[in-house]
Amino acid sequence: MHCGIPPRGIKVHVRTFSAWVGLVAVVSTLAGCGSDTDSPPGTTNLNAAVTALLRQPRSYTLYDGGYQSAILSISQGATASYKGVNYDTTQLTTTIRSGGVLISTDVQTVWFQSGTMLEFFIQNSSNGCDLATSATALPSSAALGSNFPFSRLNFYSTCSSPANTETGGTGKLQGTVTQTVSYSLIYGIPMVCINSVNSFYRSTEATCIEITDANGTLGPRALVSLATSTVVRQYTNF
Repeated sequence: MHCGIPPRGIKVHVRTFSAWVGLVAVVSTLAGCGSDTDSPPGTTNLNAAVTALLRQPRSYTLYDGGYQSAILSISQGATASYKGVNYDTTQLTTTIRSGGVLISTDVQTVWFQSGTMLEFFIQNSSNGCDLATSATALPSSAALGSNFPFSRLNFYSTCSSPANTETGGTGKLQGTVTQTVSYSLIYGIPMVCINSVNSFYRSTEATCIEITDANGTLGPRALVSLATSTVVRQYTNF
């Protein structure tokens, strides 16, 4: 492995992370290495890639290089309604096992404005919810090495619906979540990444899927990185 980056799947200690703006630190340290693809697409349709990632059923089984494994599953959920407006929903389920023993299952239900990729609300099974304060459409053509804003959300505790975040609701504002989407080389593989920073937990996440062409077609290889201020854990299938 070159570029001074740690072997895949190994825990590494880091000093700090910037508070989901620009590339998430763990992903940016992996980007920029020489490609193991003969000719990675110089541009790709980022909107199509993220739409496929978040709206088409798919599943990836990933490993950390040790005893842990993670299954990332994406499926379309039911239509949700709030204040007379309908939203498309997607469920992202992450199941982590160590030595075959279940450690955790986390389900995120993401609400999108119908017919778009503009995030509105995210319900987390393990730790509250996020309500968007801004959402940005992704470009149809993005250059390799580029990064774009996606959503900025307020993070609330003990939430079950958007109404819980309003005045008098049970959700308590804890911090912010900032999301970006990048297209870059990760371990030499062209990948689209959804990157996230949670200011309350001081944590970052990155979900990266291989890109195979300029149309934003997704490939079979994936990487998920979960990080706190001290530890990074990566899961890959390559």
